[in-house]
Amino acid sequence: FTARDEHTTVERVSDVVAPYGLDRVTVDGGDAPAIHAAFAGFLARARAGEGPFLIEALTHRRSGHYEGDPGQYRERLAADEWNEKDPVLRFERHGLERGWWTQDELAGFAARAAEDVRRAVERGLAGPDPEVGLAERLTYAA
Repeated sequence: FTARDEHTTVERVSDVVAPYGLDRVTVDGGDAPAIHAAFAGFLARARAGEGPFLIEALTHRRSGHYEGDPGQYRERLAADEWNEKDPVLRFERHGLERGWWTQDELAGFAARAAEDVRRAVERGLAGPDPEVGLAERLTYAA
């Protein structure tokens, strides 16, 4: 819950690995094509036996760590700034510009996704409660 600049002098994680000679890149984590390009380049080299590599993807979280988190440690962004950074909206625009889909197709994708979520919630609510003790059996603690 501390702003990053209050507990480290290193601005970029990719700079931390510089002394080890790793090839690295810092990309906008909300830019799917940029991430794809960075990953594709490193993947081809990794398959050729080169590596290791580091991709640092800078992102912005819209809310805190938990419901009700006041987020005093977070950079504040106005709604319109967030819309410019939103990776889903950016990728939708990217696909529209390249003719990968139309506005009507995007609306159809969203409607199908909403229906999938509605059905999943319905299935979950209709299903049996988890058996008592399941969480304890599935939790590892040393």
